[in-house]
Amino acid sequence: MSKLESISDAVTRILFKNRACRINRTDWLSKTLTPYLLPEDVQNIEYLRPEEMVSQEVINLVANQVIEEHARCSSLISGGLALVGRSALALSTPTDLTQYWVELSLVAQKLAYLYGWDDFFFNESATEETLARLTLIIGYGLGIYSCQDPLIASAHDTLPRVSDLYTIKELSTNRNDNLKLISQALAQLAKPIFAGLVAKRTPIWGVALAGATNYFNFKHVAKRMQIVLEEVMFTRLEEEEFF
Repeated sequence: MSKLESISDAVTRILFKNRACRINRTDWLSKTLTPYLLPEDVQNIEYLRPEEMVSQEVINLVANQVIEEHARCSSLISGGLALVGRSALALSTPTDLTQYWVELSLVAQKLAYLYGWDDFFFNESATEETLARLTLIIGYGLGIYSCQDPLIASAHDTLPRVSDLYTIKELSTNRNDNLKLISQALAQLAKPIFAGLVAKRTPIWGVALAGATNYFNFKHVAKRMQIVLEEVMFTRLEEEEFF
């Protein structure tokens, strides 16, 4: 199984089985952007993109806040699981990896909505299009740079259909990408194991190690997702201005 297929499989298990991992675009943007909006814009948030209502500075500010919030949440959970790992490593390791994927999926959705994407869900249900979007966005965040082209191509459509623009086989990573991604996956897997072992001797250091490693890894991936989504938005805005 390729790394992209692994990402697709992880997103499928999270989204299609857990409704709590799905972000409703209108509800979330209304709650998040209301402090920055005029009263009349709040009523139209379902039909307008954020860049039509607030400045680019506000969008980036909120995006950074989203990344920071979820990075901290993931690192706190990871730190707590390091303590559990002292006596139940087999339980804490898969739980830590699962919560990491859940937080990444939530950030990907929120960032996409901030940078102008429509709702990822049809009648509140996850679809193949949902899976395609999240696979490519998270895939780019994890360093699969071939995911960039279909994401940029989607900017040419008012309602992008990413699932029509790629197949997993077409985006097979090269050897260097695979080595890099495998090392990232191993680092993420080894982190709770090593932290759990440290926690057996010095619990405070084990918690700190797990939390800090998770925080910086998560933030690095999320920042890459932000960069590509911002680029997609600018591509779309340039095209709209041209025509």
